[in-house]
Amino acid sequence: MTHERARAELSARLDGEQSAELAKPVAEHLATCHPCQQWQRAADTLTTQVRRAPSQGGPDRTAEILAAVLADKPPRPSRTRRRFLFQVRAGLAAVTAAQFAVFILPALILGHAGDGAPVHASHELGAFELAMTVGFVAAAFRPSLARGILPLVGVAAGTLIILAVVDSALGYTTLSNEAPHLVTLAGALLVFLMARLSRGTEGPGQRGGQPRPGGNWPGGQIVSAAARAPRQGWRHVE
Repeated sequence: MTHERARAELSARLDGEQSAELAKPVAEHLATCHPCQQWQRAADTLTTQVRRAPSQGGPDRTAEILAAVLADKPPRPSRTRRRFLFQVRAGLAAVTAAQFAVFILPALILGHAGDGAPVHASHELGAFELAMTVGFVAAAFRPSLARGILPLVGVAAGTLIILAVVDSALGYTTLSNEAPHLVTLAGALLVFLMARLSRGTEGPGQRGGQPRPGGNWPGGQIVSAAARAPRQGWRHVE
């Protein structure tokens, strides 16, 4: 057992990490090695002093951290923008009500999507319109979700309109019968407007499309702000 190995094990013992296999060899080495005995007493004394010493707090950076958190908040929308946002939400609410009256109630619940439409096909149409309606409601309550919903409702509404025009031209249906799909198109347009209005209203951690340290949870905002605040008065202690 060398001095270095014995002292490494003694240091590990102070941290509660001593190897049980080396306990006996270390004890035998200490019994005959006076320099290691002195090293152990000095290490024990130093450890006791450090553990009993009063902790020294760092500088109070509360004001800096709070200022950084407040600076990281998105700007409050203007009154005109808030009014327009309310109007778009009201429009989505009207589209939701129309979807229930025109599609969901007759097709999904009653199984009647039009003259000659099979019950199963009516149910499928109702389920499709229900999914679209859920997207409209989500965009109305959470404008930040509108950009994620827009590709789905945009493609679905656009396909419905294209098929309505093509099938009407081929004589499979009439434009008057396909007119109710304008409700779905109106909903998709309102989701597009909501996606445009939601730009610039992201929370900390998502501006510019790039995630920031700390994310969107409140504690993460404080951590992120603390990381950006000036570091003064901190010293590394070994």
